Amino acid sequence: SQTVILTRMAGRTPVPPKESIAALAAHQATMILFLSTGLTDVLQQELLAGGYPGQTPAAVVYKATWPEEQILRCTVDTLHETVTRQGWTNTFSYTHLRAHETRSN
Repeated sequence: SQTVILTRMAGRTPVPPKESIAALAAHQATMILFLSTGLTDVLQQELLAGGYPGQTPAAVVYKATWPEEQILRCTVDTLHETVTRQGWTNTFSYTHLRAHETRSN
């Protein structure tokens, strides 16, 4: 993908409908999400509803750039489970990675 989307889930502060996760996921671009820790179940549903296949690779980054930074790799299908298992509730961002495409010239 040549496009990168940086966004967050609607929470206490809403987002415009055209900027919902499902609407942005329809672009199938690389997506980076932040400030969405307590909403991983809804985030996962929205990514799937927007068209990302469940096996799309994803990474969850906890406390990026801090000494205690942690990175977990998962898929869209296992995003909520991965975060819940770690007990993370704040101070991290998600990096959603689009699956690589094979090109022939």
